[in-house]
Amino acid sequence: MTRLTLSLITLLLAASACGGDRERNEAVLLLDRLDQLDTPNASDRNDRIESLATLPIATPEVAAVRDHCVRMHRALLTADETSAGLRGALNDLPQGQEPTGPTKRALDQALELSNRALAQARAEREPCQSGTAALRTRFAVRRH
Repeated sequence: MTRLTLSLITLLLAASACGGDRERNEAVLLLDRLDQLDTPNASDRNDRIESLATLPIATPEVAAVRDHCVRMHRALLTADETSAGLRGALNDLPQGQEPTGPTKRALDQALELSNRALAQARAEREPCQSGTAALRTRFAVRRH
């Protein structure tokens, strides 16, 4: 082999190693951010989800997992917030009174929004969970 050929092979090997490191680093960062999403405060949770959504990830597989998980967590947060609003509105009604008119329509719309959000969360759950499990296994990352 010529010196030029050896140099090219060395450069290609170095470049592929860097790509593997990048993917591993992105996966570890993503998994760490996902582990930090669980918080009872909705505002903090929303901030963490939005931070995760804007996390710069170049590796397509890792980016796909991030996107599925962001959509799932956004939908879960929407469902949680909407359900809390529904409970509050129902608790504000006088004892034994059924909602009517605009109040009933607003409650029905909120219930529909919550149900749509839950359906979206269910659709994103499997790709998010299987994707994170695959990244944890591939890069030997344990959950905190």
